[in-house]
Amino acid sequence: MERIITIEAKEIYREDYQIKMIRLNKIEGLLPIRGIGWGTKSQYSYKVNGKVSMGGIYERGKVKAEDINSFAKNVLCLMDDLEKHLLDINKLLFQKDYIFYGRERFYFCYYPPCNREVYEEFHELMEYFVKHIDYNDEIAVEKLHFLYDKTREENYDLEELLKQSIGMEKSEEEEIPIQEISYIDEEEKEEPVFVREKKASVICRAKKMIKRRKKKKWGDFDDLLLDEEV
Repeated sequence: MERIITIEAKEIYREDYQIKMIRLNKIEGLLPIRGIGWGTKSQYSYKVNGKVSMGGIYERGKVKAEDINSFAKNVLCLMDDLEKHLLDINKLLFQKDYIFYGRERFYFCYYPPCNREVYEEFHELMEYFVKHIDYNDEIAVEKLHFLYDKTREENYDLEELLKQSIGMEKSEEEEIPIQEISYIDEEEKEEPVFVREKKASVICRAKKMIKRRKKKKWGDFDDLLLDEEV
């Protein structure tokens, strides 16, 4: 049995090249779409067979580093395909109920009447991630802090931002010269000083986030996600 979600728009339906382009080309990451109109209204339907909405996934689980990486990679690939097919990234819905997961990747709704900038929608999605992040996953906390902070800027480069978030672990490893590694006591084989300090910094920020979350102080995300110097 087919599972379909529908979105209605209060405007006359016009089938331009966008719907035709999606129908005639297999664009990995886009849900199959069908549009119809009646009177002054239009309706867009999407097949979601075998897939679960992002909202459904993270109501039961937590966002981890691998989820952020997978999501970023999927969005980057889709952005490239959209550009090749002359489709507008601003027509993607970056909302938890319109993003689906299945077959080890995320799928998106392409909604022609959408009149919001992708920069707004993506930042709001990062706010949703903040509420469902796994605070025991230090890398996830670091990545989300980076993404949330950068998406507050005006006209940020989404493609470059996603690439940076994917390569964060590698960059952190490369930026530390080998000669800086020093052990306090080689016999006890303790962790290098810089490793302990880095872990302490991350854990400290995570604990402060958890404390705010338990007190339900979610109103101000500027307070929730602390700056690097904290």
